[in-house]
Amino acid sequence: MEYFVQYHIYGKNGFPGEPAPDDEKLSEVNHVITSSKSYFLEESQGNIIFLLFGISVEKNQRKEYYLWSRTKIIDFEGDEAWGRQDYMDPTPCLNHEPGFWDFLKSLGHGGTGLMKVTDWPFTKKLINLSEKNICTNPNQITRGAHINKFKKELNRKYKTPFRKIELLNNRV
Repeated sequence: MEYFVQYHIYGKNGFPGEPAPDDEKLSEVNHVITSSKSYFLEESQGNIIFLLFGISVEKNQRKEYYLWSRTKIIDFEGDEAWGRQDYMDPTPCLNHEPGFWDFLKSLGHGGTGLMKVTDWPFTKKLINLSEKNICTNPNQITRGAHINKFKKELNRKYKTPFRKIELLNNRV
């Protein structure tokens, strides 16, 4: 099995999966990964892409990074690959995981786009976290409910309304 990482920034792109409807069940969301690195997309067939999600939660502080999902790639064409996406529930924060910041730095803080990370030490942590936190009832949870649960967790953790986080990320 080969492993890849794709990075998604809330401030630029909103929540992963947009514009999928909020009432769509997690099991029905078709995950499409776009990359100019078609050689990685071709190589990713039958393998796993982890989606890391970055969001600013406090002014002048580091972003929070989460393991949002893992996708087993079924097929690709041109600059797009698609497959079955397994959402994380709960969505694990990576900031305090040992080795994460070195891993993120090696990824160019997401600026390098899709990267193959099979042999990287932190990949074992992503595999373990994805197995431990996989959503067990994706046929019963909608995309909107999943996002609202994530927002509420951020509200609780940072004691701030999500509206403030949206403003900070220029998402209003």
